[in-house]
Amino acid sequence: MNTPQLPTPSRDTQPTQPTPPADGRPPAVFHAAGGPGPQRAPFPLNAGGGISAQSYVGASNSQPHAGPQQPYASRPHQQPYAAGPQMPGGGYPPPPPTIPPPPRTPWWQRDGVISRLLAGLGVLITLIGVVMMLVLAAQAGYFGPAARVGAGSALSVVLIAAGVRLFGRTGGRTGAVALATTGFAGLFMVVVATTDYYHWLSPIAGLALAGSVATGAVTLSTYWRSQPMTVLAFLAIVGLAPFITGDVNLELVGFLLLLQAAGIVPEKLRGWVTVGPVRTIPVVLALLVAEVFHDGDHFVLRIVAAATCAALDLVAVLLPRGKGADPVGALVYAVASLPFLVAIPMIERPWSILAAAVLATVTVAALVIARPVGAFTLSAAAVVASIAGLEVCVTTTRGHLLPALIAVVALGLLAAAHQQRSLPVWGIGTFFAILAVGVQADLVHPAVAWDAAYAARTTGPTDALAGLVVLAAVLGTLWSARRVTSGPAQLPLLLIAPVPAFWSLLVTVLTFGAGVGGEGGYHAAQLVVSAALMAGAMAALALGLRSTTNTAGLTVAGLGLVAAALAKLFLYDLAALDGLVRAGSFMAVGLLLLAAGTRYAQAVARRTPDESTDAEVPLQPVG
Repeated sequence: MNTPQLPTPSRDTQPTQPTPPADGRPPAVFHAAGGPGPQRAPFPLNAGGGISAQSYVGASNSQPHAGPQQPYASRPHQQPYAAGPQMPGGGYPPPPPTIPPPPRTPWWQRDGVISRLLAGLGVLITLIGVVMMLVLAAQAGYFGPAARVGAGSALSVVLIAAGVRLFGRTGGRTGAVALATTGFAGLFMVVVATTDYYHWLSPIAGLALAGSVATGAVTLSTYWRSQPMTVLAFLAIVGLAPFITGDVNLELVGFLLLLQAAGIVPEKLRGWVTVGPVRTIPVVLALLVAEVFHDGDHFVLRIVAAATCAALDLVAVLLPRGKGADPVGALVYAVASLPFLVAIPMIERPWSILAAAVLATVTVAALVIARPVGAFTLSAAAVVASIAGLEVCVTTTRGHLLPALIAVVALGLLAAAHQQRSLPVWGIGTFFAILAVGVQADLVHPAVAWDAAYAARTTGPTDALAGLVVLAAVLGTLWSARRVTSGPAQLPLLLIAPVPAFWSLLVTVLTFGAGVGGEGGYHAAQLVVSAALMAGAMAALALGLRSTTNTAGLTVAGLGLVAAALAKLFLYDLAALDGLVRAGSFMAVGLLLLAAGTRYAQAVARRTPDESTDAEVPLQPVG
């Protein structure tokens, strides 16, 4: 079936203009692709309703044009677009519509900034008025105590009820939160006033009533999912309660501890990170002020309050945390433990030792029970436990056993770092190992290394035990570094650690010999030191051959120990030792050098078996 052909336009013929409709609208015309556009000369259509390509090309080549023909209707101020696939009826889909950018909202209209600002100011001004009514009116003699307390309670209850009624209405959330926050804060301050200012309630009854108010506020804010309500209520109570109590006393600390405990629920249930610092820092500041300015007043109760503050945040940091709450919670826990750590040195012995030991033990036990914990929590707990352990060490003794106790704390931290792969905990353990080495160097004079009479007179087995534990801490630093650090980071340790390790070994061996056998035992111990240097050199060289990342560092350390052993042999042993001890020192070092050279050659040969030159090469016949 032949497709009907439309007449081809000629030079003399002009396209017929369509007649506009009666309603005044522009005529609907279609361009070559099948869509609406300006009027064009008609072209032959193919079977699908589109333009025949041959007819279009022929018409374009045979007809002169005043300008280039455009098969698509162009719109002013619009970029051309890439044509998509053809539509079933022929032609191409229209270009996507241009969406204008949304208008920018002024800052005062974003998220109710003005309404929240006004509501916050209303909370502050109203609570200041409640405080004035409770305290200033009493000082001026206005009304009676019952009228003041009753008016404050009634106003607070009305504000809470109005907030609950307003919350469900359109746009009423901000106002409801502000009203309820003001009401609960007012009730809390009324309870504080009746307990501490008017003394109508006993401290236990006041704390119980304040706990019920705090529970109600936390429950409502959690149900409304309103973090600002909890934060504002806490800030208002913390800022205005000291004006009611008149001093930072135990009643105020007790009320703040209740707030600290109540804030744990929304913080962990909703993952509200801001609540942690707001509920904890006021208690810490109040306890520190009480410890500084009230030395003899209720000392035992203040210690109990400090321990409670630390325990509450330890429980909070070990509970399942909300999103993003781990670093903030860990930092808050470390801050909460500060009052108890500050109070331990003020306690008399042996109770101070017991308090520090309990804090360190409970912290470590809680970490073990609650495993796994986050890296931030582990680091904060390691700081608290290590400081408590250090206080145990310093409180227990300041004698020659102190380096050993500090080294024990370092070993515990290094073991935890090795097990948890924690670099911060490893850093804390390394710090305590360095501290142990420094304390040992301060207690043991360097003259012990060469003066037999001085060593026999001033040292004993206690120094030997301390040196052994410190040596274990230094080696533990290297041992745990292999698990928590990379290969290149271990090279400085391998170069630095032999110095304190050698000093600790020297103190251990020489003080033990001097303590057991006097000057004769000291001289025999010098032989052991020379042999130990060579043994360490052999171990370092052997590890250098086996290592794939620290070969150069271990080799340098091994050769350095060889040089140290030879220097000691010729500079000290040859001059200071006599008789069989000097001969034994030379024989021990010489035999170990022979063994080291033989084993090192064998190890190198095992690593490069193809380079052996001792194997016989069979002769091949020629020709």
